[in-house]
Amino acid sequence: MSYSEATLDKFSESGAGTDSLTYFGQTVTTVSGTLGLRAEYVQPTKWGILLPYARIEFQHDFNGQSTAGLAYADLAGAGPAYFVTSTPFGENRTQLGVGSKFQMRSMTFGLDYTVVFGVNSFQQGARLSFSQPF
Repeated sequence: MSYSEATLDKFSESGAGTDSLTYFGQTVTTVSGTLGLRAEYVQPTKWGILLPYARIEFQHDFNGQSTAGLAYADLAGAGPAYFVTSTPFGENRTQLGVGSKFQMRSMTFGLDYTVVFGVNSFQQGARLSFSQPF
């Protein structure tokens, strides 16, 4: 489970004349749950330990949609206000990942690839990592 709350204070642009905007304050609360499985294999090598792995996760957002309000800065107090409701990434998502770590002495190198897909959404990413305790 994860919970997050983000707050945006009221802010007015300047410098664009009558096209400057005022963004009203808002708070966005998100509650998400993740259930997954990870498999990892330990393979000793001549130079260190190779740790290939694969994972699958199912993610569900219990809430997280918000509405942002804005108006033209010179009319913010008396003029029309506009409200934009965010479109969530998708209530349900699946994440697949494959990768490997290579540990040698106190250094660890890693490389992984992930794909996240849900309703009308698709994201992919690659990560190269290096870590060493100090």
